[in-house]
Amino acid sequence: MTVPNFMIIGAAKSGTTSLYYYLNQHPQIYFSPIKETNFFVSENSLVNFKGPGDEQLTNILSVTDFETYQSLFNWVNGETAIGEASIAYLYDEKAAYNIHRRIPNIKIIAILRNPVERAFQGYTRMRMLNREKCKVFSEALELEESRINENWEPIWHYKQLGFYGKQLKRYFDVFPRENIKIYQYESLMNNEVALINDMFDFLNVDKCFKPDVSQRYNYSGIPKYKSVQNVLKSNNILSKCIRSTIPQRIFSHIERKNLMRPQIPVDVKIQLQKEYRDDICLLQDLINCDLTHWLNY
Repeated sequence: MTVPNFMIIGAAKSGTTSLYYYLNQHPQIYFSPIKETNFFVSENSLVNFKGPGDEQLTNILSVTDFETYQSLFNWVNGETAIGEASIAYLYDEKAAYNIHRRIPNIKIIAILRNPVERAFQGYTRMRMLNREKCKVFSEALELEESRINENWEPIWHYKQLGFYGKQLKRYFDVFPRENIKIYQYESLMNNEVALINDMFDFLNVDKCFKPDVSQRYNYSGIPKYKSVQNVLKSNNILSKCIRSTIPQRIFSHIERKNLMRPQIPVDVKIQLQKEYRDDICLLQDLINCDLTHWLNY
């Protein structure tokens, strides 16, 4: 029976999708063909999130039985590092214990982004996907508690996803510290080659391999022209025909050019910094890293 020996657990909007594609290029690394299996939060359960679009994505793609999960790794062919990536694992209260119960010696990777910035980018990503209808970030934050109570999937939990300290503590409580590797999103943006080489070392694979890191994945922003975004993202026949005739790199370039990158309102940023302060202090002690720049950016 083949199961993962490493796992990327998050955080959301912190470069996990890019890492999935970069690491997957390595001939000694095998990744589950499904990113976001969500198995260790969905095992033996009915996945039935109620948010707009949840039924087309998370509800369908989540793996809920171990036999199906294990089958995702049937194509391993000599790779020594076998992994999967599901951002729900960092946030979910039981995921660390569920993972430990099944695979106690697994290696854990997390990449963290300034939680205030992460929350806002999560919001703009959902705006870009035409799923978020609130045109003001503060309005979406005000609705967060009701959305959680109504069982919208975690990607809508913009603020709550950012309390990394209490989330990671669950992993440090059950896994050996040497099995956990924490990175910062800024390192991925500023020197992705060095970060990925360090991951290769952590996973005990050949560090001489150089993946193509020229493309960014899962970017976010608010569309300048909604009509263009509708063509790019809709599932009608015209949109599908256009997407099938345009090379992926050109398609991505058009999509990026149509995006604005707004700044988080100052008053909202200050309020979120206050709410995250205690958790950031907890995280600093947990991972022995100075994160005061997250409170002063």
